Amino acid sequence: MRKTIQFLFVLALLASCAGRNEGNFHLTGTIEGAEGKHVLVFPADVKDIFHGEKPLAKIRIRNNKIEAFLSLDSNSVYELFVPNRKEGGSYAGLPIFVDSPDLYVTYSKGDGRYSRIYSSSESPLNSFYSSYREAKEKAFQEDWAVYYGFSDELHQNNGYFTKEYQELLDRYYASSGAKRDSLTVLLSKLEMSGEMLTPEGQARDSLANEIRKRELDYDKDHLCREKPTQATFYLVTRAMKTALDLSHDVSFWLSHYDEVYKDLFPGCNVHNLAKEAIEGAKIYGGAPYQDFTLPDTEGNRVSLSSLIDGKVALLDLWASWCGPCRSNSRLLVPVYEKYKDAGFVVVGAAREFKDSEWRKALAQDAYPWTNLIALGEDHAVWTLYGVANGAGARFLIGPDGTILKINPTPEEVEAAILANR
Repeated sequence: MRKTIQFLFVLALLASCAGRNEGNFHLTGTIEGAEGKHVLVFPADVKDIFHGEKPLAKIRIRNNKIEAFLSLDSNSVYELFVPNRKEGGSYAGLPIFVDSPDLYVTYSKGDGRYSRIYSSSESPLNSFYSSYREAKEKAFQEDWAVYYGFSDELHQNNGYFTKEYQELLDRYYASSGAKRDSLTVLLSKLEMSGEMLTPEGQARDSLANEIRKRELDYDKDHLCREKPTQATFYLVTRAMKTALDLSHDVSFWLSHYDEVYKDLFPGCNVHNLAKEAIEGAKIYGGAPYQDFTLPDTEGNRVSLSSLIDGKVALLDLWASWCGPCRSNSRLLVPVYEKYKDAGFVVVGAAREFKDSEWRKALAQDAYPWTNLIALGEDHAVWTLYGVANGAGARFLIGPDGTILKINPTPEEVEAAILANR
């Protein structure tokens, strides 16, 4: 009997070990200073790590160490996220390339500004990514040092935000509930009117954008010389997205994708990242709006074109879980009420994970215009407008169907209505 028990114990132990070692990829690492108990692994083309999207792996941090055996596709790219804020919503990330069976990563909190993850491995792709990133950081080290010195001085002297905005911000953090919601509306109004930052604050942001543009030129000079791999492909798509955000020579990156990567690595999920940037580029420079069809509050599928063609219209991409989105939406209500009889149209389209949360937000905010909902596969609507990984944006559309302005202020919306009477 005793031998039988021992035999069963050995079988159980072997089964346990086999279970722990399933998968083609062994991930280990040292995680120091993380503000959470787990690190997360997602596909690189994940839409939203904060709402609804489930990670491929949730790895527990034990004694500042992680270890996991993962089943990953060697043709695709993944990302590892470490939480670096107690309240959530902020992660340090690192791409993972699956061209070797082992990868060791390190994360150090530092002073919060420089929280980064680094990889160490025999993997050529992970090694290339790390060395490329380090070389690029070294090339712009002095530029960013100037920026951070300027930024620190501004914050120490309370010189970044205008006095009015800073006072509202302090009240916002000291409040909750309905009071916080009302303050969010006031904050959004200052942001949209350009009264959020001091001239020095605007200069700081301009400096950051100029450095990022020079980094893109660095990428253009260096990435395009490298042999195409999943690692260079990933970096190219990130450059595409950054160029799009900065409106900086995005055509170069789109052409480079077409010439080099479009037909490479079939099935690689990085193509999805590239397509998001390509779709996003379509909405700039007076391009036509992208039509779509979504359900309304009654469950009827309605096309955007049936609501807005031939009219000055505003497409409001928002979400029930996005406070700033809802604040910006509420700022448009007075303009809509003033000009709805003159043909002005607003269409809301919410990116949601639960129908009930959407209906609750609609009841609370009482938007007076048509609202549609994007659930599940309908989230692809956000890709059409270049905000696949964001919570939302607003698009002012002219009577001829061209996009006049992205994220317009209420004053700019009113001016467009008057100009097209």
